[in-house]
Amino acid sequence: MGSMLARKPWARSRCFDELNSTEPEAVFRVHQAYIEAGAQIIETNTFRRQSLQARAFSGLGDEVQRLNSRGRQNRS
Repeated sequence: MGSMLARKPWARSRCFDELNSTEPEAVFRVHQAYIEAGAQIIETNTFRRQSLQARAFSGLGDEVQRLNSRGRQNRS
C-alpha cells in the first residue's frame, strides 16, 4: 500500500492515513489493483495508527480513530 501511494507525487509528503478521508478513491484503487493482481488478502491503509506517529503529520493525533475507521471502509 505505502509503496503504491508513494508513487503518487501528490501523496509523497502527506500522511497516508489521512488519504482515507481526503482521497478515498485513490486508496480504493490501490486495493483494487492488488485484488486484480491476484491478492486474496488486503490490509487497511492504517500505517500511522498510533497518535504519536500521526501527530508528526499536521497535528493528526486527534484524528486517529476517525482515520482508522475510514481506512477500514476503503477496502473493497
